[in-house]
Amino acid sequence: MQNEKLTRKEIIDSRLKQAGWNVADRTQVVEEFFISVENNTVNEPAISYKTKTEFSDYVLLEKNGKPLAVLEAKKSVSDPRIGEEQLHALAQLMNARDPFVTERLLQRVYGNQHAKFLQFIKHILRVEPVRSFEETVTIAFDEFIKLHSTLSNNQIEFMHVLKEYLLDKGKIEKKDLINPPFTQLHPQGILGVFSPKEIEEIISVIQKVAA
Repeated sequence: MQNEKLTRKEIIDSRLKQAGWNVADRTQVVEEFFISVENNTVNEPAISYKTKTEFSDYVLLEKNGKPLAVLEAKKSVSDPRIGEEQLHALAQLMNARDPFVTERLLQRVYGNQHAKFLQFIKHILRVEPVRSFEETVTIAFDEFIKLHSTLSNNQIEFMHVLKEYLLDKGKIEKKDLINPPFTQLHPQGILGVFSPKEIEEIISVIQKVAA
């Protein structure tokens, strides 16, 4: 269990530093910043907390000194959804503030056309790494095969063909699964290789990695 002070020093300060922010530089980061509810001043992201405060733990500043983002430290026992909502708020704010740093640009840089802006923010703050599309697909398919240890050689081969197809095309529709190249493994495509339940699971994996 960590209180707010420990959370700030051991986690947030470290991650801000890794992301290129100098917490000691008041032109970059301001701590214990007063938050006003007036329309023409800085406001916290619209998040409901159990207790109300008039100060924000961190405010990240743009080069012109204007506030870019507001961060709140919470005890490790706090509802994890609060942190997730703040990350959403930060992602939306950064995306709106700098139109040159777009989701599409970051997708090209990180080699994952399906990753979202929020995922890149998590990566920058060292919360969760952004993997390439190939890595994401490979991990998901390997996990599926591992969880289904009784798959036949034909089913495993089908999954390999499906993975390569997805990596090549970047997406796949249900109708594609009953057309070439999948009909080369069975005349009915996926319908002749997997059970209805397994097909649902496979489609779920596809939607997860290529949404």
